[in-house]
Amino acid sequence: MKKGTVYEKKYSLELMRIAHADLEAAEVLFAARVKRQENIFLLAQQALEKALKAVLCSRGLPVPHLHEISLLVDRLPEEIEPPFGNQFNSLTEYATIRRYLEGKETHEDEVTEAALAEIRAALNWCEEKVNL
Repeated sequence: MKKGTVYEKKYSLELMRIAHADLEAAEVLFAARVKRQENIFLLAQQALEKALKAVLCSRGLPVPHLHEISLLVDRLPEEIEPPFGNQFNSLTEYATIRRYLEGKETHEDEVTEAALAEIRAALNWCEEKVNL
C-alpha cells in the first residue's frame, strides 16, 4: 500500500476549504436544469476524499495519493472512527471508472439530494476532527 506524504498540519485547513468548495459545486450542479449525475457524484466523492485527507493531515499522518474512500477511512486512527463508517465506499467509482461513463445510472432527485446531505454531514464531522 502506498505510504503517502506527511504535510504540515495547517494544510488540513486548506484541504477542508477545498472539500467544502467541491461539495458546493456538486450542489450547484444538482440545482441545474440539465445535469450529469456522474459529475455531481464525482464532486461529492472529491469533497469527501479531501475532507478525510484533511483529518489525516491534521494528525500528522501520511496522506496517501489515492481516491478510495474505504482506504482513507481505514487509515484514520482507531480513536476517531467516523459515524458514517464505510457508507460512502461506492463513491470511489465516480473518481475512477464512472467519470468516463455517461448515462448508465440515474437517481431520483430525492436520492441525490439525500446523498448530498449525508456527505455534507460527513464533511462537517471531518471538520470537527480537523479543528480539535
